[in-house]
Amino acid sequence: MADLKIIKFQAENVAGIIKVEIDPDGQDVTLAGPNGAGKSSICESILTTLRGGKLPLHNDEQPGSVFIDLGAFTVKRTITDKERLEIRTKEGFKQDREPRKFLTNLIGELGADPAALVTAKEKDQLAILLSMAPGLEADLAKIAKQQADIDRRRSENWGVHQSLRVKLKEMPEITEALEPVSIEELIGQLQAIRSSNEIREKAKRDTADAAMMLDQIDREVEQCNQQISNLQAKISSLAVLRVDYEEKANMEIAAPLDEAPILQQIQSADAVNARVAQAEARRTAEAELAKAVETAGTITADAKVVADTRSALLATKMPIPDLGVSEGIVTYKGVPLSRLSSGEKARVGVAIATASNPNAKVLICDNASLLDNASKTAIKEAAVGYQIWWIVNEEVSRDSAWFIEGGRVSSRPSDHKE
Repeated sequence: MADLKIIKFQAENVAGIIKVEIDPDGQDVTLAGPNGAGKSSICESILTTLRGGKLPLHNDEQPGSVFIDLGAFTVKRTITDKERLEIRTKEGFKQDREPRKFLTNLIGELGADPAALVTAKEKDQLAILLSMAPGLEADLAKIAKQQADIDRRRSENWGVHQSLRVKLKEMPEITEALEPVSIEELIGQLQAIRSSNEIREKAKRDTADAAMMLDQIDREVEQCNQQISNLQAKISSLAVLRVDYEEKANMEIAAPLDEAPILQQIQSADAVNARVAQAEARRTAEAELAKAVETAGTITADAKVVADTRSALLATKMPIPDLGVSEGIVTYKGVPLSRLSSGEKARVGVAIATASNPNAKVLICDNASLLDNASKTAIKEAAVGYQIWWIVNEEVSRDSAWFIEGGRVSSRPSDHKE
C-alpha cells in the first residue's frame, strides 16, 4: 500500500471546530492562530478518528463529522447519539467489516508527537515515553516492585549478616570436645556418699558404745563371779548378750568415702556448661551466617533475573533501539535525554514517532512554537517522506500557514488560495 498522508481534512461541529476544511494534498501543514481558536481540536479530530477515542460535539450540536482523505482510502466519522465510522477505498468500495480494527491494524499507534520529548521537562519525559509504548508502564511497575522486594531482602539479609559477624566476633572459640555436665546427677552422687558416711558414723558410734558396754559387762562379770552361786542364771544371760556385743565390737568399718572429687566437679560444672553453651551458640551462629551468605547469593541471582528481564523488556517494548529508562529518567544510548542537544532530542522524537506508525506518514507537532530553529530543522531532516502538521501560536506569515480563528479557517496559505 502507498504511503498514507492526509490529502484532505474536513470537520464540522466537533470539539472547538465549527467548520474547517484543509486540503494539503499530502504536503506539510502549519496551523496558526490564537489559543482556543481550534488548532488543537483539528489535531484531536485527526488522532481520535484514525486511532480511536472519544471526540466531543461542539456545543452539543448534532451531527458532528470528520472526513479524512488518506489517498488510498477515505475515513468518514459521523457523531450523533451513536457514532458511525465509514471507510472507502479510492475506487469507492466500502470497508464494512470492523472498520475500527481495520484502521488500527493499518495505522497502528498514530499520534506520537516528535516535538513532545524535545519540549518536555525531564520529569515529564517518562510519562510521554510510556504513552508511546503501550504496556510498558505496567511492565516497568512490575519490574520495579520485584527490584524493591530484592532491595528489601538484601537489606534485611545484610543486617542479619553483619549482626552474626559481630556476634561471632564476641564469642570465644572453643576447640576441645565438651559434653554437658549434669549437676543433678552429681548432687545425687554427693547425697549418696553423705548417706553412706552417715551410716558409717553411726556404726562408729555403735562400736564405741559397744566397747563401753563390754567394759561394764566385764566389771559386772567380776562382781558376779564373787556371787556365782546366786548369779549363775544372770551370768548365762549376760554371756549370750556379750556374744552379740562382741560381734558388733569386732565389726570392720570401711573407710569414709571422699567428697572432694564430687564437690570439685560440682564447682566446675557451671563453667563447663557455660563453655558448652558458648560452643553450641557459636555453631548456631556459624550455621546462620552460612545461611545468610547463601541467601545473599540467591538474592544476587534474583536481582540478575530482574535486571535481565528489564533489559529484555526494554529491548522489546521500546519504540526504538538504545532507548531506556534508568531511575525514572529516559535515556538514549545510556545518556539522559535531557542532556542531549535539542537537535538530538528532535531526531529521537521523530524516530519514536515514525516507529509507532510506519504506514501512516503523518506526524503532528503540537506546541511547535516551543521548538527552536535547530529542533525544527532536525525534525524536518529526520522525517523525510512524512507529512508534518505544525501547530504554532506565534505570528507567522499568512501566506505560509492555515490560520484558524473561532473554529473556522480564516486564511489559507498562498499556494492554496482559491
